[in-house]
Formats: sequence, C-alpha cells, structure tokens
Amino acid sequence: MKRTFTRANIARTLLLTGFLLFTFTPLYWMFITSIKPSDDYLAVPPVWFPGEPTIVHYTAALFAYRGLDGLINSLIVSIAATAASCFFGTLMAYSLARFNTALVADTPPPAWTGSYFTGVPAPAGAFLALVPLAISFEAEAAWPSHPIVVGIVLVAVGGLMVSRLPTFSFKKGRIPRHLVVPSLLVAALTMGVIASSPWIGLSLLGLIYLALIPYSWLTYRRQAARDRQVVPPSDVVPLRSVPTDH
Repeated sequence: MKRTFTRANIARTLLLTGFLLFTFTPLYWMFITSIKPSDDYLAVPPVWFPGEPTIVHYTAALFAYRGLDGLINSLIVSIAATAASCFFGTLMAYSLARFNTALVADTPPPAWTGSYFTGVPAPAGAFLALVPLAISFEAEAAWPSHPIVVGIVLVAVGGLMVSRLPTFSFKKGRIPRHLVVPSLLVAALTMGVIASSPWIGLSLLGLIYLALIPYSWLTYRRQAARDRQVVPPSDVVPLRSVPTDH
C-alpha cells in the first residue's frame, strides 16, 4: 500500500522531530560536556564531540570532592526511610483494619467500651511519631532528631497502635458538670501555648496523651470488672444465634 504524505502528516512529523530535538539536545550536551577536556568548554565553534574524551571529571567528582560518599549516604538514607515508612504504614493499616472489623463483630460489646479505642488510633500514632521532630525544632540539642531516637520512637508507637491497650476515645467522652469550667480553662491555656509556641505546645500535648494511656488502662480494667459482676458472660447472646424472619 502506497503511503501518501499529506500536509497533516508532514506537520506531525516536523512537530515530533522538533519535540525530540528540544528534549534530547540538552541531555546530549550535558553528557558530551562531562567527557570534554577543560579546553573545549568555551571553544568556538562548539565542540559537539570531543576528539579526546576523558572521565577525569567523574573521578574528581566521586573521589576528590567525595561524591561517592554522598551517593552512599543518600542510598543508606533512602533505604532506611523507605523501610521505616513501610513498617509504620503496615502497622497503621493493621490498626485501621482492626477498627473496621470490630464494627461487624458477632457479639456486641458493652456500650461503655465506645469510650475506648483498642490500641492507639492511627491519627494519634502519626501525631506521636512527629513528637521528636517537634522537640528538635525547639531544643538546641541534636538528640531528638537522631536516627536511633527516631527509630525507637517509630517502633514504640507502632507497637502501641497494634497493641490491645485500651486508650481513651475523646469523641464520645463526657465531661462531668463540675469539671466543665476547669476543662474550658485548660483548653484555652492549651490553645494559647500552641498559638505562642506551637512546637512546644504540640510536644507537650503528645506527652500528655502518652501519660493518659496507663490511666485509660486502669479505668478500663475497673469498668470491665464492674461489668462482669453486673452482667455474667453467659447472658451475652451472639448476633448470629438470634433468629431472623427470613
């Protein structure tokens, strides 16, 4: 089949050729310049391909200017950051999946358990993981941002997210009437600290949340003990055992 060259085909070919030249000419020029001798840099007319290519610039960049050390350090940092992100993200996904599966459990939990999470929830875990970074912004010491400290914090927070520790769910909590005014004062003070010194305020908020975890565990244990005395376990009927109309 004989191919005809129309104006549209010619224009398309010219446009594609111009685009390829525009894209690859700078890349070609950078590569050629990297293997040129120093005398050919500003030669007129330009040297499009050197007569005596050299790799002295690569060896100088890698060894004389410690470029190889920089590449190795970048590789170590990128691998460590990827591993930490995958580790923390996997634990966070498990925490979210456990929360979703708990919504379709066969045996309904007591109503008071709605005031607690199982483990540290994912948003709170992400916030706690940033506490060392927030501290490093205010503290003059370098230890809060040290890789070992950050790694330990990530592992500890990840363990809290997948743990069975009960933690307070503040979205369903109720403040007693006699504590409303003190709670408002504490909230106003907290917002003032965060507004004036955000990194200090956020760090203190994270540390206060951590300090509340043992207290939430104790209150959960006490409530569970009282609940077992009031409602024996045999009185709880699984949902699947309840007859339906169909």
